[in-house]
Amino acid sequence: WQQNTLEILKVLAQNDILHAAEAEQLINGYKFLRRLENKLRLLHDQSINEMSSDQKSLRKMTRGLGYGKKGLAAEKEFLEEYHAITEGIRRLFENYLNPQQGLEVSQNV
Repeated sequence: WQQNTLEILKVLAQNDILHAAEAEQLINGYKFLRRLENKLRLLHDQSINEMSSDQKSLRKMTRGLGYGKKGLAAEKEFLEEYHAITEGIRRLFENYLNPQQGLEVSQNV
């Protein structure tokens, strides 16, 4: 799936369905979230799609992902990046796929 998803995002940008910067944002976000999912699987030795809110588990995961080298606590650095990425993806999703947005636009025309 990974290669297909990345290729589709590139094709969408090449065909001007997505702006290049938006496609790049989605590609980077996809890679980030896949890396996170894989790390969670390794840590828990099972398929898992949720992060633990347990501080010890979060610290172990974030350090395993290479966070904490910029002077910030590993968890804080990771959560800042996680929120920035997921909020950016959410904004794009709402811009392109929110059915309510389409109604508002057509009603204002």
